[in-house]
Amino acid sequence: MKITGKIINVSMVMMLFTTCYFSFTYGSEKTNTSTQKQQKPEVIILSPREGEMWTGKQLIKVQLKGIDLRQVWEVGIYLDGRLLKEFSSPTPTITMSHHFGVKGQNRTLKVIVRGKKFNKLALAERKSLRVDVSHDVEVNQVMVPVVVKDKQGNYVRGLKKEDFVLLVDGKPKKISYLSTKGTVQFNMAQVIDISFSMRSKIYDVLLTSRDFTKKLLTGNDRGTFVFFNHKVFDHIGFTSDMKELDDRLNLQSPVIGGTALYDAIAYTLNEMNKISGWNIMVIFSDGEDNSSYIDRFSLVKKVKKSPVVIYAIDNKTGRPNDLLKQICDLSGGLTFTLTSHRRINKVYENIREEIMAQYVLFFKPDRRGKRKTSARFHTLTVKVKKRKYDIRTIKGFY
Repeated sequence: MKITGKIINVSMVMMLFTTCYFSFTYGSEKTNTSTQKQQKPEVIILSPREGEMWTGKQLIKVQLKGIDLRQVWEVGIYLDGRLLKEFSSPTPTITMSHHFGVKGQNRTLKVIVRGKKFNKLALAERKSLRVDVSHDVEVNQVMVPVVVKDKQGNYVRGLKKEDFVLLVDGKPKKISYLSTKGTVQFNMAQVIDISFSMRSKIYDVLLTSRDFTKKLLTGNDRGTFVFFNHKVFDHIGFTSDMKELDDRLNLQSPVIGGTALYDAIAYTLNEMNKISGWNIMVIFSDGEDNSSYIDRFSLVKKVKKSPVVIYAIDNKTGRPNDLLKQICDLSGGLTFTLTSHRRINKVYENIREEIMAQYVLFFKPDRRGKRKTSARFHTLTVKVKKRKYDIRTIKGFY
């Protein structure tokens, strides 16, 4: 009996040990698996270093952590909003070299990891050493585009410089001269969405854009096209040659990908700010932004600092794009909501009619020769003497 009792006790100990062992092993595996599942997708910029001066040829090194590479559509590396390179079959560590130039500048490096549904899986940003870039620039004339309508909504044409009153920060300002379409250098950029959601309508949009361009551009007027999906495609430069513009429409990229609307607007503003004249941007998009490098706040700030007038055709179903409305209002332009695809010709014709009826006022700011680029924002108000018209113009200038 004693021997039997000892055997039973040993067996019980062995069973208890085995149970504890398997419980610990299984529990550990479960915990590890759970931890693995909970690991947050992350992209890390290893070099160049934050807060250092980025000059000369340097290595850009990026690490992907907690990301299932099978679900990655591409990894985009951007410098100051411009795409440097895309990696469609990325490895956990990505490297590339880039020459940052010989002069130190304020630079921003951004890496965006996009999924196969064109969504952002992860994002990282790094800034160089901040450099004081405020400098003096010549300020000769400020250009103020103005649209005048009567109470019935009809455009008022034939007004002269003497009919307008211009207020800067609430104080009267002398108008140097007035121009209309055909009397001042006119430049137009059409920014067209070619993301996946545009596949059923892009053909009609391109045909209408071509017709719109031919009707609007005359003489020395210049135009260009900027196409975008989840990235922005470089434009050909501004040209008066209709054949070049036709060729650009024929060479547009496949209709695929996400929507980098903010990037496309920012890129076009940068390009138009380099050229003088009366600059107008016309946007056609049907989607909310889901792929941009630049954020909404930075884009609005950029619009406020630019003299470009923006018109937008919002073809998105459901709630209108409030960002488009905001930037168009700031610039003195308008947003058109396209509820029916059959009205696309009418909307473009409305934009053409408005541009043809627009006035451009010029005045000299209260500065003697130069100003700092960091100058404050000045408000603008335009009125017509002795008449109650509805007037739309820019909100102000820097």
